[in-house]
Amino acid sequence: MRDGANPARRTKIGSVVAALLLAALSLGTFAMLQGMGPESALRRFHQHAANGQFDQAFGLTTGSSPEQVAYVAESIGRYARARVQFQVSEKVPTRTGMIVRVDYTFPNGLIVPAYWVLENVGKSATWRVNVARTLEMRMR
Repeated sequence: MRDGANPARRTKIGSVVAALLLAALSLGTFAMLQGMGPESALRRFHQHAANGQFDQAFGLTTGSSPEQVAYVAESIGRYARARVQFQVSEKVPTRTGMIVRVDYTFPNGLIVPAYWVLENVGKSATWRVNVARTLEMRMR
């Protein structure tokens, strides 16, 4: 009997193909959603601030003045130049969004935590960094 005529082999190949398609669909969905949550907004804000792209960083904020964003962006830029690593370590939902803890790890191993306020704004439920509320929270 030829391999092509073996029904058990065709079923096995069909199962493998179906599993591969399902895996590709799942990975594609996760990749697409990766750029949409609060962590993504905060990561993009940090990237723009670290690269001196103030206008792009400001565009990812809500309820914040340009002076507040510039102040925070300068700090992030200094951290980036010092090769400080950025990692989200905790997320706490709030009524209007989320408080996100970021651990900044310095090259010598020192870890400095900081909390960021993110809000889900607009009809499209876009995540934005609220620098004003972040600074206010840090002053308490």
